Amino acid sequence: MYEAFDAFLRIPTWYTRHPNDEERFFLALATVVRDAQFDPDSFGQHIDQKRERGEQAQARLREEDYFIARDHYVLAARAVQTYLRVTSQ
Repeated sequence: MYEAFDAFLRIPTWYTRHPNDEERFFLALATVVRDAQFDPDSFGQHIDQKRERGEQAQARLREEDYFIARDHYVLAARAVQTYLRVTSQ
């Protein structure tokens, strides 16, 4: 399921949180966030696994930039998931 984010993560600027990158993230999130199996922490682990596999764009990131961006997107995914759960009827 987390492969839905792979195209987003291949964009060299994904970690910058540029509005275009944010849009790509939310479009990917929309495809999986309502799945009961979706877990934001597992999504974060998926990002880590992609980086460990040596993706070129990932390798050039500074550690601090990487962790700030990863945590930002994990928290955003959790916020959207919580919002949908709380407001669903």
